[in-house]
Amino acid sequence: MARLATILQVALCTLLFATTAHAQEIASADLTHPPAATSDTSANQEKNELPNGCKSMAVGYADGTTVQGGREPKKISVELTKISDTTLIFGAGVNATVKLQNLGSESIQIPWSTDIRTARDKQEPNNRTWELGRFQIKLVDQPNRSVELKTTSGSLFSSTAIPGSILTLKPGEWVTAQISFKVEEQNPAYQRLVQGSFGLIVEWFQTGRSEKVQECNRILGFFPYGDSYLQNNPPVAVKVEKGISDKTKEPTQ
Repeated sequence: MARLATILQVALCTLLFATTAHAQEIASADLTHPPAATSDTSANQEKNELPNGCKSMAVGYADGTTVQGGREPKKISVELTKISDTTLIFGAGVNATVKLQNLGSESIQIPWSTDIRTARDKQEPNNRTWELGRFQIKLVDQPNRSVELKTTSGSLFSSTAIPGSILTLKPGEWVTAQISFKVEEQNPAYQRLVQGSFGLIVEWFQTGRSEKVQECNRILGFFPYGDSYLQNNPPVAVKVEKGISDKTKEPTQ
């Protein structure tokens, strides 16, 4: 019995070590200063040139979903670990640090290049594929009701043609990123920002993208991961208030 207990203890320790061996931060990125739009003339020419025999280009769209490594959703945690202010003033800019961790038992892959040229370089101009990832900030006050805030952060890109642009997170590993946003609606036509107490959450959005030219048609593809991730997004308690300049002034006599 003592021998069996010793074997079980060794097996348990081995399992715990294997589970925690990769529980560490493996990368960080500063997304608060998105790169300026490229002034590369060759890129502009590529965009404006028409295929031989085409007087104009029609634009079409393809969509669907991307599944990563099987049908079961990958468990991740995406949380705010630091924020410059928990009182959010209408129109103000806010800086924050976010942490994305792989909570599952299998590795996941995410885009990890801040260079937008990753989506274009080393690929045929008329047949390109890449991935895009970004952190989305939302105010929530009850389940299924939220307001997405305007991001001022850069996105992350990856391409199989660019070595090092794809980051693999083993179970337990995480990354951090510095992000920024404004206390404004990302989609003001559909959502309205109001004063009050809210939970502030950050979500991870990842999508496959493509651009293909067939004859005189440009086909743009959007293939988000959607339900491929099962996200844990713990909220941070914040207050949203109007600034002095936003408040209604008393009418003059």
